[in-house]
Amino acid sequence: MGGRTLWWGGCAWDSFALPHLLPNDPQVLVATRCLGCGTVLSWVVGNQAPPSGEQVADFLIPVAHMWDDVVRTCGHQRIFCGETCVDREGSARHVTPKEC
Repeated sequence: MGGRTLWWGGCAWDSFALPHLLPNDPQVLVATRCLGCGTVLSWVVGNQAPPSGEQVADFLIPVAHMWDDVVRTCGHQRIFCGETCVDREGSARHVTPKEC
């Protein structure tokens, strides 16, 4: 969410890029839920430094294959509380090399 507009960041990459793409919104509120445990996560993200926190972004699709299917790629970029939640959810999100 910016100063006047609610933006939709379809993936972690897009959400954290918004203040860099919107000259009139140098800070935005990014909010989501941890896919592993459901905890609500939020940050005020600016264009000067990364947000603080212990959370991790999981980019399941290898970078070499991101543009093969960008919609699918965005669907597999999620934010978690930490590595424990990534591991907990991992088996449900597994992508085999054949799928890439």
